[in-house]
Amino acid sequence: MKIQPLFHIGRRKTDRGFTLIELLVVIAIIAILASLLLPAMSRAKDGAVATSCRNNLRQLGLALTMYVADEGIYPTAKTDERGLYWDQWKVALSRFVANGPKVMTASGIVVDSPTFKCPSTKGTRVKIPDELAAISGQSYADLSTSYAYNGYGSDDWDGRRDRGLFGALENSGFIPAREAQVVAPANMITFADGFMRAGNTVAQGTDVLLRGNNWVRGPVEASGEEAARKRHGGKANAVFADGHTEFLPNRVLFLDNGREALARWNKDNDPHL
Repeated sequence: MKIQPLFHIGRRKTDRGFTLIELLVVIAIIAILASLLLPAMSRAKDGAVATSCRNNLRQLGLALTMYVADEGIYPTAKTDERGLYWDQWKVALSRFVANGPKVMTASGIVVDSPTFKCPSTKGTRVKIPDELAAISGQSYADLSTSYAYNGYGSDDWDGRRDRGLFGALENSGFIPAREAQVVAPANMITFADGFMRAGNTVAQGTDVLLRGNNWVRGPVEASGEEAARKRHGGKANAVFADGHTEFLPNRVLFLDNGREALARWNKDNDPHL
């Protein structure tokens, strides 16, 4: 009798590979997962950028506190026969900020402080007069900033209403705001992302916060609105005179005409309605 072995010894049959349909199914599943994960990752990245920006403004707020403690007044703008200079606040605070602002000397040396720039944007490059640059010990300075100073307050388009931190504008120039004139530091905006009110929208602005509609003299460029909207997803970081920060929707910061919203722009804590 021939005995059959219980097991056959030999080469195993090779496993077959993926079919085209199976491969397409796997690719489709990966694409679906990616579409779900990428927005979440993007939001997480945007959140990290907004937090870094908030820390920058917190540093500027601390620098402002130290400046006011030393001088007893808030930084103001400069006026002379050549015009109006809003950017003196950057030079005034530079000695309290690590590395100072971006400074380019005659020899080409550049010192760049990220504190003056939101990490989501390169910001606005602002040249300052030689005499202001000399305060920082340099012969020439080219400052780059993404942030703006509440110099004028609510709907104060020329400073003559004396609501913001620039102080009162007289014929001879600005009379700086004194520390005691800010009656509610926890409710007084000092710096925020550099935007401005433009009609019923918010656009990228200058190194001074502009809330008043009087600054708008025609249609606003769409690129300015888009830049403001994209920076933090339609929101802005702001720091107050007591040093605390808030993350506010642009429409609340710039377009809200309620009493509480307007009072936060003015050093006397009055909405002036």
